[in-house]
Amino acid sequence: MTSSTSDNQRANPTGQGGLRGIILLYHGSAGREWLQNAEWMARIVAGAAPMAAVRIGCLKEFSPSLKDAAAALAQAGAVTVLVVPMFIAPGGHSTRDFPPLADGLKKRWPEIDFIWTEVVGAWDEVAEAVAAGLKNRLDQRETQ
Repeated sequence: MTSSTSDNQRANPTGQGGLRGIILLYHGSAGREWLQNAEWMARIVAGAAPMAAVRIGCLKEFSPSLKDAAAALAQAGAVTVLVVPMFIAPGGHSTRDFPPLADGLKKRWPEIDFIWTEVVGAWDEVAEAVAAGLKNRLDQRETQ
């Protein structure tokens, strides 16, 4: 997933270091419907973070894989990659699966600084956005 700005143009705004990337890490699904939502989110993130190349990655057997997303960013010249688990709450994946995945990325691409965030559902900003969205829906319902 890329936006209209090429990866090579997405340099660090400080002029140091080179390309920055973001991987939106999803669980994935055997059904492909989830991918439309992931691509929609990636477009929004790319628009909000024009200084970074955005990719979608998935756990385990689902495609596109985390490794594929990291490889694409490495090939584009990324030096820093923010890995953002698109999960609503921490759990088994974050405690059991993410640490070995992080180690694997670091071993495969030691020249890239992979920075893992907590799952998005743990972010204050996400909780506030969900609350605002729910309030809007309740308010809309009352005015109908």
